[in-house]
Amino acid sequence: MKLSKREIILLTLLIIIGLFYLEYQFVFAPGLDHFNELTTKQAELDAQIDEITLNLKMAEVFAKKRDESLKQIETLSAPFIDGLKSDSLLLFTHDLMQRNGFLPSAYTLSMIEGASLVPNQLDINELTYQLGQLAEQYKNTETNAPKETEPADNQPSTTPSEENQDSDAVEQLTIQINAETSYAQILQLLDDLKGLNRSIIVSDLKINSTSAESLNVDISLFFIGIKSLEPRNDDLTQWSRAPYDGGSANPYQYSSPQETTKTTP
Repeated sequence: MKLSKREIILLTLLIIIGLFYLEYQFVFAPGLDHFNELTTKQAELDAQIDEITLNLKMAEVFAKKRDESLKQIETLSAPFIDGLKSDSLLLFTHDLMQRNGFLPSAYTLSMIEGASLVPNQLDINELTYQLGQLAEQYKNTETNAPKETEPADNQPSTTPSEENQDSDAVEQLTIQINAETSYAQILQLLDDLKGLNRSIIVSDLKINSTSAESLNVDISLFFIGIKSLEPRNDDLTQWSRAPYDGGSANPYQYSSPQETTKTTP
């Protein structure tokens, strides 16, 4: 059958439209969907990159603030004694009394007690208020192993004061001394304590005059200690005297009498 010129043109247009439809359906449409999918993923990745960049900048800011806070904590905690030890502090107190000319006759030690760093007044310096909390956070950053937590049913109930005592506890010790001294030696002792720049406070001082030049004093020294997160050599917690070996000779060991020779003049 011979087609007319008009039918040939219509058939050609139909074939061209069919080719365009097939190309759109099987080539252009899937490519457009894939392009939209890639554009969506790129937007998500850009958002993640922006979030990571922001987190890195915030981490740098937090690390800087942490280092500054740790330096301030180190400066503030330097005067505090690294864990109180009754025997070492008693030896330190005795040497302190002797080098300032005191003649001690009796020492009385109290039990080491704990207290909270949280102040009663809320208008105190913010760093001092959060000293224990920042130290606890620093301790957690240094510990990689997570802490095992017991179920809520098995955990004993704690009061806020007990929680503060665990994380913000400081140690306190009082040593009372009775000694013979003079006014000049008392001033010398106070200057000596001030020069040490340690957490030692004269909490009580009673003076009784026994003669024109001699005084009998009852003085109380108040020691404050904080357990350091990193062990350090503290002179007030180290035993400064060498151990006593009792002598090299054994007094209970029998020794034969030495032979003596008589000499003639």
